[in-house]
Amino acid sequence: MSNPFIQRVSIGRAPVRVWLCALAAAFAASDASGVQITRDIPYTSPGSWPVGYTRLDLYTPDGGSAPGVVTILDIHAGSYSGGDKRDDGPVCSRLADRGFNVISINYSLAGVGQPSFPQAIRDVKAAIRWVRTEGQTLGLSPQIVVMGTSAGSTIGVAAAYSVGVPELELLPAPPDGGYEAEAVIAIYGRYDLVWDGLAHGSPGPLRVYLGGPISDPIYGPSYTGAAAISYVGSCTPPTYLLHGDIDWLVPYQHSVRLAGALSDAGVFNILHLVPGGNHGTGILGDPDYIANQVTTAIAQLLANPSPPCGGTNPGSPPVNDLCVNAIDVAPGQSLAGTTLGASGTQTTLCASGTDTRDVWYRIVPALTRQYTFDTIVPSPAFASTLSIYEGCSTDISTFACDRDSGGPWCARVRATLAAGRAYYVRVAGNNGSAGPFQFNVGQPEPASSPPENDSCVGAIAVGLGSHFGTTLGAGQTIEGCGINDHDDVWYTFTVPLDGVFRFDTFGSTVLGDTTLAIRAGCEGPLVVCNDDAPNAALNSLIDHPCMVGEEVLIRIAGNNGTSGPFRLNIERLPGANEGACCLAAGECDIRAALDCTAGVWRDGQPCSAAPCLPPPPLGACCAGALCSVVSDAASCAGSFAGPGAVCGEPGNPIACCRANINQVGGLTVQDLFDFLSAYFGGNPLADFNASGANTVQDVFDFLGAYFQGCS
Repeated sequence: MSNPFIQRVSIGRAPVRVWLCALAAAFAASDASGVQITRDIPYTSPGSWPVGYTRLDLYTPDGGSAPGVVTILDIHAGSYSGGDKRDDGPVCSRLADRGFNVISINYSLAGVGQPSFPQAIRDVKAAIRWVRTEGQTLGLSPQIVVMGTSAGSTIGVAAAYSVGVPELELLPAPPDGGYEAEAVIAIYGRYDLVWDGLAHGSPGPLRVYLGGPISDPIYGPSYTGAAAISYVGSCTPPTYLLHGDIDWLVPYQHSVRLAGALSDAGVFNILHLVPGGNHGTGILGDPDYIANQVTTAIAQLLANPSPPCGGTNPGSPPVNDLCVNAIDVAPGQSLAGTTLGASGTQTTLCASGTDTRDVWYRIVPALTRQYTFDTIVPSPAFASTLSIYEGCSTDISTFACDRDSGGPWCARVRATLAAGRAYYVRVAGNNGSAGPFQFNVGQPEPASSPPENDSCVGAIAVGLGSHFGTTLGAGQTIEGCGINDHDDVWYTFTVPLDGVFRFDTFGSTVLGDTTLAIRAGCEGPLVVCNDDAPNAALNSLIDHPCMVGEEVLIRIAGNNGTSGPFRLNIERLPGANEGACCLAAGECDIRAALDCTAGVWRDGQPCSAAPCLPPPPLGACCAGALCSVVSDAASCAGSFAGPGAVCGEPGNPIACCRANINQVGGLTVQDLFDFLSAYFGGNPLADFNASGANTVQDVFDFLGAYFQGCS
């Protein structure tokens, strides 16, 4: 029987014909039912559209990520204007079943009047960045094989070949390892677009992708810029080209011409022309066949690497890569920094996706004041996040966190810091990005106003669960059971049913040394008080029997004259035949076993000891000029400013006063000038109604909010 296909291997200028007998039998068809698939993981690619579309699916072998094997980056077909990452699911699953880790991405698609070049290529490079940053935390190898099919091959091969081309790398700072690929799998794509445009009259798919015909002087240069053949050089990665010799949509000469250019440059390549093979049909539409060819080709390509292009590895980690090596800073300083080469693995609550590559700074304020930290520069190299901790761990409660309030890609946090305490400021790249940045420390400003529950008569009503507060700015009232713990705040709790209730400050890391008391009214005697809970360091704990309808008055202070943010937790302890009922949403309730049909029941355990998810982080909820603190966006009747966002002081509610454009000094005429300057300068800050563009309606909306004022 004659061989069903011919494979041509070209090395340098010396083509070698290799007849492969019964290669398909070397790999049995595999049942991919055990493959693990994680869908719709976001990756960041500035400029992509629509917003939130840049997502990827991760395919791994049964049992999780396979260590030590290359990561295959798959780009789907679709004539540049259609298709989806799930279209390649059958092939990706089979490759995962053969032991590879595979990611398949969505990328920007072309539309009427909206060509997707060069953004689609940038999206592929952003996915390479993701693999070499966030992907490594999931067990993926930073060694990448780019694989594309049809339009995806046109885009993917150009992305893999065009390392170091600035206009195709929107994120200028490359990840550790750069944007280079170890190998390329090119399946019936277009690679010589100038030849195609001139020989075939600018085919429709190319006009959609590039914006117009090659004869148009506006779009003609794009035919060169988008062509993989334009970037072939000695360091181009080894490439496997698969094409049918009767392809009705994409002429097989594309693969022939690219193989010739690679051979001329001395790059190892395999040209595999399938006799009778058509575009995505027959044998070239069989996922088992494709997976077998790719599996064989990868081994050959990796055995014949090209020399590295060089210049993309950032070298040693930054000196402040670890929190223990944090750089000391002082108010008024501006320092140049970088996250290139940073080795962090943790993430923060305010990140979009993850922000694992971090560096650290340390400040010990001389005065208890408000301090502002930011990464604001005119042209940021990457999207940053910024967070503050009192200790070298992001596992503790976040003191402050931000990723966008300083403008596009710039972070800014403003927090009241206590004198003499060490605070650690973390700068990281949002969604795994990295690059150079500028870190700015503001001058101290007057400390916060007294808390609203500073006095007993202003006690805040709270219920079951966790509540965050602060004693910063609290005035002196009465002492509790500690040493010099007179700067206190107050809460009231109405008992929902009979039982023993636990009140504690566990999880208070900034104000770690607390005292906790229950009093019989503002003028009444002390009922019970605790300084240090058993086996709980310096946090406080009280277990107190309560009757339904009873109002419990709670006092919290810092022991030994300390002050700062804290956490108050209230829960009912289980009675006889009761336990913790953990629900799917992370909520916990004390119930009998028969009443916990929709959750997981833990006999005799309180909710604090049960494996329930922690409460969501608090943030500011903005309803016009009004501000309240809620747990998440679903709990906000207005606009949720994000976890960690705080309601500002009266006259300058930073989180909610939308007309306070410059967020300085309350609402003034300067905000009007700053808005108009942004509007006429085309600054996105002037898109007041978030319509996606600066229009005259933004002016009307801003003026309406401006004259409404803020309080």
